[in-house]
Amino acid sequence: MTDAPQPISANPGDAITALFKTAKAVIGVVHLAPLPGAPRYDGEGVDAIYDRALADARAYLDGGCDAVMVENHGDIPFAKPDAIGPEVPAHMAVIADRIHTRFGKPVGVNVLANAPIPALAVASAASAGFIRVNQWANAYVANEGLLDGDAAAAMRYRAQLRAKGIRIFADAHVKHGAHAITGDRAVEELVRDLVFFDVDAIIATGHRPADWPPGRPRLHPTNQGGIGPADACGERRERGQRRGHPCDCRRGHRRIFPQAGRGLVESG
Repeated sequence: MTDAPQPISANPGDAITALFKTAKAVIGVVHLAPLPGAPRYDGEGVDAIYDRALADARAYLDGGCDAVMVENHGDIPFAKPDAIGPEVPAHMAVIADRIHTRFGKPVGVNVLANAPIPALAVASAASAGFIRVNQWANAYVANEGLLDGDAAAAMRYRAQLRAKGIRIFADAHVKHGAHAITGDRAVEELVRDLVFFDVDAIIATGHRPADWPPGRPRLHPTNQGGIGPADACGERRERGQRRGHPCDCRRGHRRIFPQAGRGLVESG
């Protein structure tokens, strides 16, 4: 008999190491300027948007990041998935492809808000390695209203594209929202739902980047690649490392992820 956790996901191996060639990857998010069709788009030529995105990607990668992720952060207020027009993934695919072609580093895609199917289309067109999805399983009340996890439709769409190499990164108890719908379930249970629905990596954020709900144990990367409480670990602060950067301590943190190689923490 063994006490080792039993796999509950069909995904084998360590997605983070496989994608980034390191167990503790740092991903820089390229926040795009408002795209054509967004309320804040002022009519400037798209080349200016593309050039800014390339400059941001270069700054991240020159600064030591292992990868970048492209996100339509300027398209405020964010639309629900069904209200996102085709112009959004069209422009994002051009940007993601140019970054991938220029720098040859892993690229990810996040289409806001919570739009895995457009994100998969962008990733497929641009040879991106992963997408981020804020709500993959269950549901929550976001800034945009009620958002459902769309794992079933997204996984079937990925299969139609023959794009199983595109990894799924999903949030657990995602930021900027209310979770009363799942309030009777522990975060650990929500994480198990994500793994059961075959995500490749799980992201912890708190209420907003670099924040965490009062009274909850903070989550922190462990040396095994999972995530456990960070309050017991002061090495990150003592060493003066930047907020959210994984430390390399060897303390025995309690892990909440059923399988190794799935944990990421978002930092402001």
